[in-house]
Amino acid sequence: MRKPMMSRTMTVTQYTALCIDIKSEETFDNTGELPRTYKTPEKLLKAVKANVETDDVKVCYVKSSNVAKKLYAMTEETFLANAVEITGRSAAETAKLFGADVEDVEEATNGEN
Repeated sequence: MRKPMMSRTMTVTQYTALCIDIKSEETFDNTGELPRTYKTPEKLLKAVKANVETDDVKVCYVKSSNVAKKLYAMTEETFLANAVEITGRSAAETAKLFGADVEDVEEATNGEN
């Protein structure tokens, strides 16, 4: 039986960052993707560091990045089990709830919040 699905096309930033393992003193490339786009290389670097760095791994710089649109989907049951209702909240309240920048929330909601 077919299950109803929720889908969303998202803009993601794919990146390759030069990292160093400070214990082994070896460099390596880390490839990944982050939701949304980043207005400056500095903001992208900050986001990559937050996503990648540990006590042993440090990000040196972002070697390359690419913006892509991707379609994601999940069942309605999965969505309801994982979603947080945000009705009636301002962009600032939503940003605080999720630890995001108000600018990112306003961009994601097209200023409707």
